[in-house]
Amino acid sequence: MSTDAGSTATEPTTPDPAPTGSVARKNARLERLVQLQPWLGVLPLSLYACFHAWETSAAPSGRDAFVHRIFGSGSMVSLIGETLVVMIPLTLHGAIGLYIAARDRNGDGVYESRGLLRTQRLTGVIAFCFLVFHLAHTWFLKLGGSPVRELYDTLMDDLGRPLYVVIYAIGISSLCFHLGQGLPAFARRIKLVRSQGADKVIRVTAGVLALVLWIAWTNTLGYFARGSGLFWGSTESTESIERNTGSPQ
Repeated sequence: MSTDAGSTATEPTTPDPAPTGSVARKNARLERLVQLQPWLGVLPLSLYACFHAWETSAAPSGRDAFVHRIFGSGSMVSLIGETLVVMIPLTLHGAIGLYIAARDRNGDGVYESRGLLRTQRLTGVIAFCFLVFHLAHTWFLKLGGSPVRELYDTLMDDLGRPLYVVIYAIGISSLCFHLGQGLPAFARRIKLVRSQGADKVIRVTAGVLALVLWIAWTNTLGYFARGSGLFWGSTESTESIERNTGSPQ
């Protein structure tokens, strides 16, 4: 068939050949890791975050309330539970996430933008480092046989220092952001949402949960740091008076 002068015939295009052999196996392994990775993060982090926020929210009510709420778990039981349920899954979650990021995966469209994906990865690293720091901070006392009452007093002393406050504030904010963005991404990846309306419900629910956790934790942090919760918690407790006057109990 002839063409007009100056026109260019369009060459038929052929699809790229499907990967075979070792490349196909690597792609399949990477895809399995992509599917597994959020399960290792969303479930343990959500459960632990909600439980731990409830646990520590008793602190602004005073030492006795804090001891009463935490005492039931027991030192070694808590250590074993935090290791098995929290740190091992989250370590795998983080390691797989770094492996995927090194291969420049774009999140399979589960995040709204590349910038949000990068922020999610950054807050994930910060949150994991903070959890290691926080658990090591408390595990050291538990392994030393310190009772819950002494743990409370140590937190009152340590979190009164500016460096600790900054570390905890950044860590708490990163963890809440990571969880708030991770839940909707998880729902999209497992095809839990199939419409824009359902996606909005998931995003709002996750945002509210992250905000509630942030308020609860920053209120507790404020109490340990200055003797009064940022949002609630009496300033007239025995611990507050002791901190302000320097008098022993």
